[in-house]
Amino acid sequence: MAPPTPNHLRLFNERLETVDRPDEEVSGSVTDLCQAFERATGWSLRYVPGGPPSTDHDLLWSAPVDPGVGGSPGHLRIDLGGAELGESGPRVDLDLAGELAASVAQLLSELHTGREELRKREAELATGVPVIERDGDARPHLAERLEAVLRGGAEAVGCHAAAVYLLDSATTELKLRAAWGLPRERLTLAPRPLRTANADLEALAGHAVVMKNRAVRAEWSAPEAAAAAVCVPISSPTIPLGTLWLFSARERDFDDREVNLIEMVAGRLAGDLEREVLMREGLQAATLKRQLNEAERLQEIQLPRATPLSDCWDVDAWTIRGDRLGGDFYDWFPHGDGGLSVAVGSASGHGVVAAMLAGVLRTAVRAHADAAREPNQLLDAANGALWQAAAGLQSASLFYALLDATGRIRLATAGDVTALLARPAAWQLLSRPALPLSRDPGTHYQPCLHQLKPEEALVVLTAGELGTGEGHPLDPATVARLVGDHMASSAQALAAELRARLTPAQAAAMQHDRTLLVVKRRRPS
Repeated sequence: MAPPTPNHLRLFNERLETVDRPDEEVSGSVTDLCQAFERATGWSLRYVPGGPPSTDHDLLWSAPVDPGVGGSPGHLRIDLGGAELGESGPRVDLDLAGELAASVAQLLSELHTGREELRKREAELATGVPVIERDGDARPHLAERLEAVLRGGAEAVGCHAAAVYLLDSATTELKLRAAWGLPRERLTLAPRPLRTANADLEALAGHAVVMKNRAVRAEWSAPEAAAAAVCVPISSPTIPLGTLWLFSARERDFDDREVNLIEMVAGRLAGDLEREVLMREGLQAATLKRQLNEAERLQEIQLPRATPLSDCWDVDAWTIRGDRLGGDFYDWFPHGDGGLSVAVGSASGHGVVAAMLAGVLRTAVRAHADAAREPNQLLDAANGALWQAAAGLQSASLFYALLDATGRIRLATAGDVTALLARPAAWQLLSRPALPLSRDPGTHYQPCLHQLKPEEALVVLTAGELGTGEGHPLDPATVARLVGDHMASSAQALAAELRARLTPAQAAAMQHDRTLLVVKRRRPS
């Protein structure tokens, strides 16, 4: 004699093709609306699924009700007969009744369209994919694919409905994101709190939960009033995503084979969700790459390309970035009668953040150059601008100098930027220790004055890992000696020689930006 089947919960340790969705259900509100139409007009208005019949002698009027792409269209129709005279009062003119019925059909179409969009958006929110559909993508929408898997799994084990409930980012609630066999209105319901979803908690712990009758289903807080149900986890290799529910209209048991099949369906759903996430990340990566290319090109074109047309000054510079976007820049522009303004800046950080701060700093230099009579005044103004932009979270170094036709240089420095004076067999450090910009809005920077002779050169270096100690290719002492030994060369030749000191391997290994600027005074003709 076979042992009796226990009437209690069973736990199983954890170890599909595209199909149409079921026809839209006629909700009670539609039936009530048709009955109200009949009472008001005397004509019987009915909603029928599917297209209009090709031959129907009883049909007087019809209008389509389209629930959206991929749905099964229905029709509103007025037939011969219906309410008899004296039962609901005299009928109004059929044309007038038809106009009213057409308005009803339009409202129902808009309702179905809204449900269709809600269904798609719930599926998209399951993975955070863009809500704008991609042009040229011939694949079914994610909602279509999820529902096809749900239907295939439900029909394979004899269930009438299936649903996917996914966890929110805080892992406190479960929201219905996709369903087959359930009314669309279910997608508008509020999320279920995870702490009271007993079966979901058990499933997320790694077990499939089988509820074979209504008594067991009620004890485990099933989300639908089905006679029997199964709940299994949906998870990626690293994190739980949510739960898959299958509902049966009759009380029944589920054997091991059916439970294993349901778990396979859950794995298929997890795979579809993960693929959509990867596709979204790929699209985002392509967009980010394009934006980085544009930002990199913008940074390059903002650097001066030609030496200034000056009879007094010979200037050249270069920048090597440790990343595609960086925080270093150099700039020069004329001022006054034969004068020249020169700037070298370096924002802290890497990548996009450094590039944004460098853009703010360069703009501040240009904006305050006319009003600032002395370099230290410009640094004070730039310090205030960066403090407002970065609120002390980021800092920057800056060298700024005013050169005039007599050879006089007025300069000021902030942060970790080195300005030195090179001459044959000797060199002199001009920059002074000072706080970087954006550290303290009350900082005031000190000016420095020097008369540059034709046999001298001004060299400015931003800090970098290859310039922090004696003997490196671009440490200040090495740079000063090389410039002093080649003082007869032009600024362009000196900058090129210093750039050549960095081998391709050294330049590729740099993690920080590096900028060098050389200024020489032209000999009077």
